[in-house]
Amino acid sequence: HAEYKLATLKPIAPFLASKEGRLFASLLLALSDTPRHLSIHVGGMLIASKPLSRLVPLEPARMAGRVVCQWDKDMVDDAGLIKVDILSLGMLALLSEATALAGSLENLTYDDPAVYQMISEGDTIGIFQVESRAQMQSLPRTRPQNLSELAVQVAIIRPGPLQGKMVSPYIRRKQGKEPVAYPHPCLEPILKETLGVILFQEQVLQAAVAMAAFTPAQADALRRAMSRKRSVDEMEHLRKEFLTGARKQGIPDSAAQDTFSALQGFALYGFCKSHALSFASIAYKSAYLKLYYPALFTAALLNNQPMGFYPIEVVIEDALRRGVSLLPVDINTSSLYSTLEGSSVRLGLVTVKGVKDIAALLPHRPFHSLSDLLKRAPLDDRSLEALIIAGALDTLQPSRRSSLWHLFARPRQKPLLPKKEAPPLLHQSDWRKVVDEMSTMGLSTTAHPLALLRHGLTQEGFTPSIDLLALPNHARVKVAGLLICRQRPPTAKGFAFLTLEDEGGLMNVILTPPIYEAYRIPLKTSPILAVYAKKQAQDGLLNLLAYHICPVNVV
Repeated sequence: HAEYKLATLKPIAPFLASKEGRLFASLLLALSDTPRHLSIHVGGMLIASKPLSRLVPLEPARMAGRVVCQWDKDMVDDAGLIKVDILSLGMLALLSEATALAGSLENLTYDDPAVYQMISEGDTIGIFQVESRAQMQSLPRTRPQNLSELAVQVAIIRPGPLQGKMVSPYIRRKQGKEPVAYPHPCLEPILKETLGVILFQEQVLQAAVAMAAFTPAQADALRRAMSRKRSVDEMEHLRKEFLTGARKQGIPDSAAQDTFSALQGFALYGFCKSHALSFASIAYKSAYLKLYYPALFTAALLNNQPMGFYPIEVVIEDALRRGVSLLPVDINTSSLYSTLEGSSVRLGLVTVKGVKDIAALLPHRPFHSLSDLLKRAPLDDRSLEALIIAGALDTLQPSRRSSLWHLFARPRQKPLLPKKEAPPLLHQSDWRKVVDEMSTMGLSTTAHPLALLRHGLTQEGFTPSIDLLALPNHARVKVAGLLICRQRPPTAKGFAFLTLEDEGGLMNVILTPPIYEAYRIPLKTSPILAVYAKKQAQDGLLNLLAYHICPVNVV
């Protein structure tokens, strides 16, 4: 098969027909499926009762101070060693921080309709595991109403289920647009929860026992096959045993073949139910905090960045739309991390990028003037410059340009303000402040960039996101926004998806393959885009099908 594929390469076909070429092809076959390089599992570790050097071959890793086992995870499993994967989830740190102030969530019940309503509407920015564009597109269709349905939602929007064509059947059945069907009646008790769709590893094991009368050992062999990188090849060896067992149960070969094919497809993306339920529990708790403690949730979310699907600017704008008040970073009043001041969120000093050893500043506070700060602050000029640009010194000196002039014009030996006053400086526009703040913090407390452009955009006929719902379906619209996310998943048959943001919210844009190719350059080079599109509203979702894209001129 490999030789045939190589022979289709016309430029080297004569070479492959030669003796040397056939030797070359045989060498390629010998190299096929061999490891290309060694890597370290992010959270994997071996546990043993004696030093690992006595049990397995070890070697220094590429990372300094790390040692790795020379065997891969499958060989470790075959040898009977214990491998533990420890996930590091930023959301757990967020929940710990938030509940320290909001109170324990240990007694929280998972049946609040308001929480599920928010999730079902796709209002999930910052919520664990269900905030991606694909989740936001799916949630209004599936509308999970309990923890089990939320666990299904967490598990199904992943590359594997999409490639295995499991998502659309589940959504159609959940909406009542397609009857729930099972490969065989014996599988109904197993697949009823997931509407006839095989989604969890536990269902695979149960299906193997119910349909093919697999023993626990055979079912475990199936589980092992599913977890291996080359599981498709290994599961093929189990097909014969599966079909033989199904025949003994009186099950037609067609039903058994269909079921095993589904199991074999599932092997590419196996997800255990306990994992999905654990993630769903965290998703619910984060949604609960967002709904009932939005300011607290926002502060904790800021303190645990980077995390999640969206940049910090999107998180902030979402909080502002929910009524959270944001206070700028301040050299005297800000703590290291974001905190609550009443019902408002005060940005922390660590929000400002490029400041070295910001904690060293705290013992010297308060600073009474810009002169006092420049005299006593134990920071280098680059750090002070970043704080000025971010607006952290505005309470000491409202003019950021004046502060910068004083910073760099002061005598090098004695850090005092020069006696000569600053020369006349041009007024700093709000647009310049926004650009500076986003360059140093990734967010702006002055304004949203699109709010500053709105007057000109309105004159040119651009529609704000908050007015899109009122337009008739299939209407042609012009919108503009920050390019937040650009995706072109391999399962989308060449389609691409954009997420734009203006001062009113997010907009989902769909690009056909020809449109994506035609506008590849602005898509990859322009931070603010103008999109000409047709409105598509269905199942509570609003998408824009683009037919023309260009950069927005901000000069």
